[in-house]
Amino acid sequence: MSKPTINGTTFTAMRGSVLDQVERLMPVERPGVDGAGFLQLGELGKPFQIVAWLDLASASSVTSQMATLEGWIGDSVTIVDALGVSWTGCVVLDVVLARHRAVAIAAGGVNGSPASVMMVVFTMMREG
Repeated sequence: MSKPTINGTTFTAMRGSVLDQVERLMPVERPGVDGAGFLQLGELGKPFQIVAWLDLASASSVTSQMATLEGWIGDSVTIVDALGVSWTGCVVLDVVLARHRAVAIAAGGVNGSPASVMMVVFTMMREG
């Protein structure tokens, strides 16, 4: 198993599901005509959330890391999960820092021995 990534940034863990686009239909009704018809509106994705954890070399790097992640808002990114499955065309709608904690004793981690861990919530949507 590999470590999950978003836009090339490696995260300690990630939770959530990418929602694919689905065909949208609108019923069409005409007076005096039996039956039903449907107008195809095209494919559209629904917003979804990904919760990701990232370890940091220092507690002071939270601000700069959040600035980097917030810089992705409006961009199309690629998500790769821990099993190596890749989703392209995921537009970042919002990024929120949910938690941040200093780590007293740690061994290993994505970025060596982390001094702090942050949890962020991405809101995304698949593009066409």
